[in-house]
Amino acid sequence: MPRAVKKRDRLRQIHNWLSEKYPTPFPTDLRCIKCKGDNGYASRVGRRLRITLNISTPLYHLIDTLLHEYSHCVTWKHSSMERHTDMHSDEWGLQLAKMYRDFYDQGGDMESREYGW
Repeated sequence: MPRAVKKRDRLRQIHNWLSEKYPTPFPTDLRCIKCKGDNGYASRVGRRLRITLNISTPLYHLIDTLLHEYSHCVTWKHSSMERHTDMHSDEWGLQLAKMYRDFYDQGGDMESREYGW
């Protein structure tokens, strides 16, 4: 019987899958920490994009949060983008819908399990 995958490892698998299927303008990092408040957020750190997730949140919420935040990373084209574009623009919404459908309806959940952490 295969061993259970830890929450952090599962999130890293999904992040690696997203990174291959949906390239971003800058490399992305995934950080899982314990904190109060938000489920997660995306930010810029130098020439990298960082997704920070609150590991205290249930996994099913974190997967949706990872998809949400990764959509920001895909649609941020340059460092001044957020000054000129709504955070939840039409482009962002379409990107999230594509990734959501790919993950939940088109086998991405199972496919991502093949990615290392």
